[in-house]
Amino acid sequence: MARADRHWHLPWDQYVATLKPHELPTLPGSPATPDHAPWLRVQYALTGVLVAMVGALGNAAVTANITSLQGSLEIP
Repeated sequence: MARADRHWHLPWDQYVATLKPHELPTLPGSPATPDHAPWLRVQYALTGVLVAMVGALGNAAVTANITSLQGSLEIP
């Protein structure tokens, strides 16, 4: 059986047929959990860390400058 990640462009029914039994969705309509190559897992992990850091930095920038923002917007 071919690797499922090479068949992502197929319609859902055909894509599910390419999955191994442990990769199938648990409930109908839930996402599948296909196996990924180790380099792709690292790439997903690094992307998750980058998104978390950017979100945290944006939140920190607003929190640090909230008093200045309140003053310039004349919010009591």
